[in-house]
Amino acid sequence: DNITLLHKSPGIITCGTYTVTISGTLEAGMSQVFDATCGSGDVVFGAGSVSEVYPEWFGAKPDNSTDSGSAINIASNSLPTGGILRLGGGTYITSSQIQLLSGRTYLGSHDSLSIVKQEDSANIADAIFVAKDWADDLTVAGNGIIIRDLFIDGNKANNASATTDGILLMNYRCLIENVYVYQTTGDGIRFTDANSAAVNITGTAVENKVKNCRIIQVDGDGISNDANVGAITDGTISGCTIGNVSGNGISLAKSAGWKIVDNQVYG
Repeated sequence: DNITLLHKSPGIITCGTYTVTISGTLEAGMSQVFDATCGSGDVVFGAGSVSEVYPEWFGAKPDNSTDSGSAINIASNSLPTGGILRLGGGTYITSSQIQLLSGRTYLGSHDSLSIVKQEDSANIADAIFVAKDWADDLTVAGNGIIIRDLFIDGNKANNASATTDGILLMNYRCLIENVYVYQTTGDGIRFTDANSAAVNITGTAVENKVKNCRIIQVDGDGISNDANVGAITDGTISGCTIGNVSGNGISLAKSAGWKIVDNQVYG
């Protein structure tokens, strides 16, 4: 716990058949730290060992050509509870869902636009960003997730064979702020109360907040929720711009307790 691991490129850690647990401090930049033998769950960061985790550590490249979806997922799965995943500036291509863990934070770059773009002909099922609890077919709502300062490009002109939302969450007390969802074939942002196996959750998924987001040129609804068991209530949608969507700008199947204020819907 009292040892600092200082990474200098081009040094690489190979996991092989082992789990690498880092309990002390890791100091590393935005270069690759772990090689392709380090899959999901093979790298574990102890509490306080890192202030942020970067997908570049696992081989992601925001170069608008490398498929970085797997690397982003591996980085996400390494996060301790309360951990932060930070994407750099540039365009990350993904051909797969990116799964978000409960109780974690997902942030874009401090200085430049962080874009996650669906790869041509990927036709990702359901959504580009999904709650891991939803994908794992849990039957209770997950804890809160924070998503901030990201640009999600659905690339719908080259992905017409699937209905793909931008973000799909089955959680309570999430915050989605300053997120731009663009050209998806499904909804921009959707909250659901049923898991991927269509099993309804028990309990509630309340108090989600969508603030200062832009949702433009999506084929579904801009922001929506489901009402399979009426669990998604008492949220906030504020300061958002929603334009040129094929469905409704805002469509809440369960609207009890929602505060919707200061949004611009056009087209």
